[in-house]
Amino acid sequence: VLMGAWPIGCSYLCGDATGDDLNDIADLVYLINFLFRFEVPPEPLQAGDANCDGVVNIADLVYLINYLYRGGPPPVGCYYGP
Repeated sequence: VLMGAWPIGCSYLCGDATGDDLNDIADLVYLINFLFRFEVPPEPLQAGDANCDGVVNIADLVYLINYLYRGGPPPVGCYYGP
């Protein structure tokens, strides 16, 4: 569990489409707008990949909904890429 600090080398939180270092309803809205209204993608795109399967799609929305509202597991962690 991260307690207010990112691990060394962590570029972004998985599922954090808004880039505010949180997983919340704003990320759901952002992903809905990106996926269904063809608005601006998350930056970097992989930040929207909540289930860490390598693709940003409706499965990430479901994953975030389950986490935020149904007691599901949190997004997998953070990405250590460039």
